[in-house]
Amino acid sequence: MLEDGGLATHDLPGEEVALVMALKREHRGLSVNDCFALVTAAGQKNGILLTGDNQLRKVAATKSVRVHGVLWIIDELHAAVICDAELLISALEVWRDDRAVFLPNAEIEKRLRRLLGK
Repeated sequence: MLEDGGLATHDLPGEEVALVMALKREHRGLSVNDCFALVTAAGQKNGILLTGDNQLRKVAATKSVRVHGVLWIIDELHAAVICDAELLISALEVWRDDRAVFLPNAEIEKRLRRLLGK
C-alpha cells in the first residue's frame, strides 16, 4: 500500500550494513533500527530522517542528515493538500489523547487550531 502511494523501499548493501553496525558500536544508546534509519537517510540524495529521539537527532546532525519530527509530516501533508484536513485533525487528536505518544501538546494544539480555522 505504501509503495502504491509513491513511497520507495531501499535495501542496504553490505557496506552500508557494516556502517550500521559501526554506528551502533559508537552510539550504544541508539537502537539497531535507529542506526539503519540514519544510514539509509544519509545514503539518499535529499534523505530525511523522521524521528523524535533526541540522541538520534544529535548523531544525525553530526552526519549532516536532515531531521524532522512527525508533526512536520502533518505540516507538509497540509501544505501540499495531500490529505483532507479532517484526516490530519483526526490523527492529531488520536496522538494528543494517547498516553503512549510523546509529542508536545502545545504543538499539537497549535496545528489543531490552524486546521480547524481557529
